[in-house]
Amino acid sequence: MKSRKGLVVADVSSALSPGSVVLCTLSGKFGDIFWAMASARELNRRGAIVDFATMERFSAVKFLVASQPYVRGYIAMPECDWPYGNDSCGVQPWLPRRVSDAYDYVFHFTYRSRPHVPLIDYPGLLYGFSLSEPALPFIDVGPVENQDNLVAHAFNSMFRREKDELLERVRREFPMLIFEDVSGKPFLQSARVIKSARMFLGCRSANFVLAQAVRQRCLTFELESGRRGRIFSCPYGTEVMPDPEDTKSFIETIQKWCLN
Repeated sequence: MKSRKGLVVADVSSALSPGSVVLCTLSGKFGDIFWAMASARELNRRGAIVDFATMERFSAVKFLVASQPYVRGYIAMPECDWPYGNDSCGVQPWLPRRVSDAYDYVFHFTYRSRPHVPLIDYPGLLYGFSLSEPALPFIDVGPVENQDNLVAHAFNSMFRREKDELLERVRREFPMLIFEDVSGKPFLQSARVIKSARMFLGCRSANFVLAQAVRQRCLTFELESGRRGRIFSCPYGTEVMPDPEDTKSFIETIQKWCLN
């Protein structure tokens, strides 16, 4: 972390003072932005006034990010200030070309290299802090009416056939439940539906991060082997991730969480 005067600070707890104005940046994609929100909230817990910036191409997060009580303002940085390069390890480049000099400190949360810790904890590894308890929830969607027969679900486009087959199977098995797809909804609306449901069913996509962020139970159907590892997990939340071939475990978990 550097102050606007260029001072390198390794220990956030000793550097921040109440009322410090800070900028947190995370280039994209959506799920990575949502994981970083936990660290923005942590800085606010430690007395900072927080603005949050992303690349402009990921500005669909605007209403969700700006609605958080710990965020003063959201900034979509235009292409001239933060041009898109590639998505090799998080969206690169991790560093914007320029930021305002109005901030006491700037925290750049985008990955420099492939993380080896859960993504939710990566900013703390960079800047010498950890998330204080309770770590969840870190996205506030306001009061919602709980829906006892609702399962929120969302999948990305990979392995579409296998995911459709699982959904068809569990719908047949549980005709008394409503399975609502939140993948096409605006993120704030999606998070509200997920929070109101009995559980979330999906792969480890952006909506999975939202489910963890609102402290929802997650039943994960993830066929991409690289995303089944620890870095995409949330050590603070509840997740069951059976082998994708083990349909029985998916059915048993839905039974346990929704009907018992």
